[in-house]
Amino acid sequence: MRFNNEFNDDEDFDELDYLLSEEPDYGSFEDFGIQHLQLSLQEADINRRILAGAVKMLEKSFIWRFLPYKTRLKRIQEVYLAFTNMVSGSDEQ
Repeated sequence: MRFNNEFNDDEDFDELDYLLSEEPDYGSFEDFGIQHLQLSLQEADINRRILAGAVKMLEKSFIWRFLPYKTRLKRIQEVYLAFTNMVSGSDEQ
């Protein structure tokens, strides 16, 4: 700071410059990686549960056993996408 056009040796910087020079702490890359991994695992678990629910629902149908595998896979995909849209709140199809 300046006092009568002189610099004080103990405080030769402006407090505002000091505050502006501090970089914000966004956390470490390790923390970011761990959070990203946790979110990925949660998303995979949710998708697994949605898929299991779709298959379980379709297996209750009487004709399920008589359908060819390609048709079964197509129906599983349709129901999975419908469930996913319900969970996410999206109206896309």
